[in-house]
Amino acid sequence: MKAWEIQALEGLDALTLTQRNEPQPKFGQVLIKMQAASLNYRDLLTVKGAYNSKQQLPLVSLSDGVGEVVGVGEGACAGKNRRSRCGYIHANLGSG
Repeated sequence: MKAWEIQALEGLDALTLTQRNEPQPKFGQVLIKMQAASLNYRDLLTVKGAYNSKQQLPLVSLSDGVGEVVGVGEGACAGKNRRSRCGYIHANLGSG
């Protein structure tokens, strides 16, 4: 899959288009194939290092998105109910 990664907290020029392996959902997680995303002011602050300068790099920043559940890890609440989902900001989540 393709992803825009923040390689350094130095602004938009630090974004790099990369190829990543498709992740596998872990315990309690679901894998969502993104269908739409919006970039917010938080994302701009993140790439500039003004939101959380202690983020581990490389980092994929995304505040809002929606997509289809395409994989379910053991213990995840989605089960067989594979509908569209929307994301939200969780302060302790890392990349992606």
